[in-house]
Amino acid sequence: MKRVYKGYTITKGRTYQDYCVNLNGRTRWGTLAEIRADIDDWINGALPEPQRGGFNMKRAPSLATLRKTFPMLADENLIAVREAIHFDRKMKAVDRALNNHGVEYIRDVYGEAIAAYSNSGDTYAPTIVRDYATGNYRLTTLGDFVETYERRHGALP
Repeated sequence: MKRVYKGYTITKGRTYQDYCVNLNGRTRWGTLAEIRADIDDWINGALPEPQRGGFNMKRAPSLATLRKTFPMLADENLIAVREAIHFDRKMKAVDRALNNHGVEYIRDVYGEAIAAYSNSGDTYAPTIVRDYATGNYRLTTLGDFVETYERRHGALP
């Protein structure tokens, strides 16, 4: 099923929350609302240009690593986590697949977000953290990420 929003064709994926749009060589994945927001951002110039020929594909942890880290999740959720990371979807998609408590942000002393993470409810429980400095997703704990950041850059507020 295809939809058109502001001149861009949105294609339905495999699940009810899986949609795709190609923004002049940059493929974006997410829910219908997320895709529409990406189209609006693209039109307004708020979505950065693609890197490396159009795809911002990220390295994602293997299914075996995810199974070991999140043994309570079904394989379909683990695959959704991998795809969300691989295709650079929004952190909300990662959080939804992990069945966590929402996306939260770590801010520096100036109030700028340095990372987003899926709130697992425990500082030292495994989660996915998106490091804005590198653009990479990390399979770690919130506590470990913050401690490493503080060793390298100084204390957070």
